[in-house]
Amino acid sequence: MAASDYQVKIEVDNGVIVCNVKDGKVKGGNIVVRATDTNTIQFIGNGVQFGLSFVSFPDGATEWPFVDAAPSWPVPQFKGVLKPVASGTYYKYAVSVVGAPPLDPIIIVDK
Repeated sequence: MAASDYQVKIEVDNGVIVCNVKDGKVKGGNIVVRATDTNTIQFIGNGVQFGLSFVSFPDGATEWPFVDAAPSWPVPQFKGVLKPVASGTYYKYAVSVVGAPPLDPIIIVDK
């Protein structure tokens, strides 16, 4: 099983949350990971503290997709290893920063 690391930088630009995934600004911050890998995702607040929440997609059930427990939000950074799941699993996550509307991109587990 290979290891894959993903980094998401979270910042507020003109009052809007922007996620920068793997050195390229991607509004929405969608992340695609491989089901066969051990996937570590690190969220880093660029001068902001943030909160994260997750639901399974498309049913919307609240779900924490990481091996370790959630921290007490808000935090300046968070690093977690995704639980092993089947290919075709989707998580919708919301990023919240005080004073900005929330952003809700997705994590896609692919083959």
